[in-house]
Amino acid sequence: MEGNYLVIGFIMFFVVASIVITWWTSRTTTSASDFYVAGKGVPWIQVGIAMLGSYLSAASFLGCAGDLGVVGIDSVWMSVGFFGGYISLLFLIAGPL
Repeated sequence: MEGNYLVIGFIMFFVVASIVITWWTSRTTTSASDFYVAGKGVPWIQVGIAMLGSYLSAASFLGCAGDLGVVGIDSVWMSVGFFGGYISLLFLIAGPL
């Protein structure tokens, strides 16, 4: 039972910290441009890395592993396609920003 209190405490801390960080950063956002593109003040490489981190989520990794388990070794090429897509995202979308 003691472990449950520890887990609940960590979850509560995470939720409160998320709310505080959201409130603190929302005070600096004054326009839609600030919200969506950070006032165009972020370098393109940083935007590309952020996009890569978003798309390289657990869904990609678990999806590839699950597909490998269900379909077989033929689905390994799906991971190669993901990698190519991430590189093209970096240069085609994040570059012009």
